Amino acid sequence: MPVRRKPPNKYREMYESGESSKKKWHSHSPIEEHFGPYFDPQVELKKLLEKVLSHMPSGKAFVGLVIFVICILSGVLAGPFLYDNVRLGEYHITQNPITGKITPRMAPGPYAQNFAIVHKFPVSETFYFTKDAEGGPEDWSIDVQFNDGAACKISGTCRVDMPKTDQEAVDLLVKHGFRDWDSLESKLLLPVVRRSLMMSANFMSSKESYADKRVDFLSIVWDQIQNGVYVTKDVVEQVVDPVSGATVTKTSKTAVLDDKGMKIREHNPLEKTGITLSNFEIKHFDYSDKVQAQIAAQQEAIMQVQTARANALKSQQDAITAEAKGKAAVMTAKYEKEVDKVQATVLADKEREVAVIGATKLVEVAEQTKKEALITASKSKEVAAIDLEAAKLTKETNIAMGQGESERRRLIIASDGALEQKLKTLVSINEQWANAFASRRVPTIVFGGEGGKSTDMDASTFMSVLTAKAVKDLALSMDIPAQPAAPATK
Repeated sequence: MPVRRKPPNKYREMYESGESSKKKWHSHSPIEEHFGPYFDPQVELKKLLEKVLSHMPSGKAFVGLVIFVICILSGVLAGPFLYDNVRLGEYHITQNPITGKITPRMAPGPYAQNFAIVHKFPVSETFYFTKDAEGGPEDWSIDVQFNDGAACKISGTCRVDMPKTDQEAVDLLVKHGFRDWDSLESKLLLPVVRRSLMMSANFMSSKESYADKRVDFLSIVWDQIQNGVYVTKDVVEQVVDPVSGATVTKTSKTAVLDDKGMKIREHNPLEKTGITLSNFEIKHFDYSDKVQAQIAAQQEAIMQVQTARANALKSQQDAITAEAKGKAAVMTAKYEKEVDKVQATVLADKEREVAVIGATKLVEVAEQTKKEALITASKSKEVAAIDLEAAKLTKETNIAMGQGESERRRLIIASDGALEQKLKTLVSINEQWANAFASRRVPTIVFGGEGGKSTDMDASTFMSVLTAKAVKDLALSMDIPAQPAAPATK
């Protein structure tokens, strides 16, 4: 792996214009920060002196001009050491040149530098291990070797978030010794990613990484980058060769497990640095031409074997299918006859059951009719008996009522001599005579008479006679019987 350097001069224009996506983070002098990474003070001073000498006057004016130039140069050269500015997306760690005090400057904004040594870091950056232009003009892909001996160059990227707290930022410089992004990238990130890729390649063959276990490879690499690489051991196992179908002995690496079944890991260099990795991506697996041809040949052989096996299985399946179809045809014919037999049996049983049900219904109807006739006769008998009892009760009631009425009338007559009936008769007779008297014909002219009186009885005399006659006829006494005296009260 080559050591990362500044881009050569032919990339100077791209670097200065910002077109290069691979930004270089490194500690540099304030002059470089102020005038750019390619500012050469000696060359620029020489140019300035040449211009001054070409227009240099004489005498006191010359001395004043020299002093003026010296002041300008002093201001230009000392200015970048007096102040600095924390831009967005970066933070600074400064060291006092006299006391050695370390000061983190995490917030964006200007500050007094006072000739301090400045270490600049990005807040967040992308770590590239690619061979394309995305990571710069050089090939930064990582070489790995799978357990079948096949070599491969792997390209990818990973997002790096730097420490967020003052103490973690200071510890990254003081305890871990990373003075800038370049040293962090080459001494920490690159070894961690490279070792994780190389250790993960030991767990599978190039063919498996090409197809079968590509996703597993990504998971294994990312787990070891975040948590530390596995402690491994060799495992000898018997496997079936996918081409020949023979059983072969294969030695492979596997992770060592502790008593709880957890993978034992080596120390993780990223631990306690405050650095967080994310968005890990493997972009390319660049196998050599020989490995590519070998993988293609294996794939072709496996496909041929699988095709042959599939054809053999198809032939076996066709034979089984033909035999099954023949058996199915025999069983179909047999069961068709069985179905006819069963249908005839079911039909006969059905007709017999229908006849039995019909006869049963007739018997039930006859029994029901008989029961209804008996019930009707019984009800008629009961009704006749009830009517007879009612007639007897009516007779006895009438007799009792007649006897009671006769006795009542007898007692009434005995008590008052049938006074009420006699009075009603007398009233009726008088009403008849009164009506007759009222409607009698009286002559309009009467001759004679005594003393001028009418010869016709007046109404009162006539009615008195009739009343006396009626009383006599009815033997009715108008006297009120004397009431017996009430007993004396003691």
